[in-house]
Amino acid sequence: MFIGVLALVGVSAASSIASDMLVAYEEQTGGRAVTMTAQVDVPPQDLGSAGRALVGVLHTRLGNVGNAVVSAQSTVFLRTPAELANNEAASVLDIEWDAGDLTSIRRLAVTYGRFPLSDEELPPAIAVNEVAARQLGFPERASFFLGTSPDERGALFTVAAVIADGGTDPKAYGNLSAYASLLGTSGLGPLAIRVTSPHISQQVSAGLVADAAADLGLALSSPAVRTDTTWRVAAQIETLSVIFTLFAVVMLLVAAIGLLNVGLSSVGERARELVIRRAIGANRWDVFLLVMGSSLAMATVVALLATGAAVVLVYAVAPSLVPAGSVVGAPPFPWVACAVGCAAAALTAIAGAAIPAMKAARLPVALALRE
Repeated sequence: MFIGVLALVGVSAASSIASDMLVAYEEQTGGRAVTMTAQVDVPPQDLGSAGRALVGVLHTRLGNVGNAVVSAQSTVFLRTPAELANNEAASVLDIEWDAGDLTSIRRLAVTYGRFPLSDEELPPAIAVNEVAARQLGFPERASFFLGTSPDERGALFTVAAVIADGGTDPKAYGNLSAYASLLGTSGLGPLAIRVTSPHISQQVSAGLVADAAADLGLALSSPAVRTDTTWRVAAQIETLSVIFTLFAVVMLLVAAIGLLNVGLSSVGERARELVIRRAIGANRWDVFLLVMGSSLAMATVVALLATGAAVVLVYAVAPSLVPAGSVVGAPPFPWVACAVGCAAAALTAIAGAAIPAMKAARLPVALALRE
């Protein structure tokens, strides 16, 4: 029974981890559920200010039911101070410039520094993904002049964070306002609005995006559509949940069969004691409750021990197995599964002890008198 209850809790935790692993990559690369994306027409000279304003309006409209980020893409040319002094050729890097908290839209793991970056334009900073960090030679090389052309000196930016974004190409992330104020806006691509709001419908989210743009006198060049891919793994998660649940049920059935065998053996060994109880006044119901009660008492002890072991495994062991910088989080303790496991332990005890209890209640008193 201990194994059965522990298996139910463990299976629930394992199911949570497996489901999170499937969802994590999709949320890391495509956005959390449900992420809507639209593009907005903004005059080039207003890209920086419009990004901040749009995020503010969207947060006001969304309240506590969603988050928003406004982004623009650019390709920059970067050189370290030493490379600039030696007039060496510049490297090329794609950068996403954001207004708002990108981690509210995508599940990103920080492996170095702090992210999201500060909303302040100064000091200028960028975050790079792990591929870019290796390519740029970080942390030995941590400061770069960024420009919009190969020969431009540009502005000095510092790498403030390294993040795991799931990408295979080098990429960086920066503050949209910092780019607009330090490098201008001529090299920026179109302004994209991303809204994550899993608690409201897609139609409502799309309407909120359009209304936010209209509030600022802007028009969408493309309407908001769902762009995250978390829905792809929904069927796999459901299948995993069914498989894990069936496994737990089988474990509990095995525990019930084991209890039945132990109960029948125990009744055989206690036959003399039980019939003596009958002979001195106990009725069949008393004997039945005696056998059933001992089984339930054992189930209670087992459930408590299994719960304690599960708490240790989930809170102490599981977090140590999650690699540093992983977007897969340690599973929460499955209290519902624990409660179900304890209830299942009681039901298993009842099912496993019912036949032995009935057999004990029917033992003939003549056995005690004959002995």
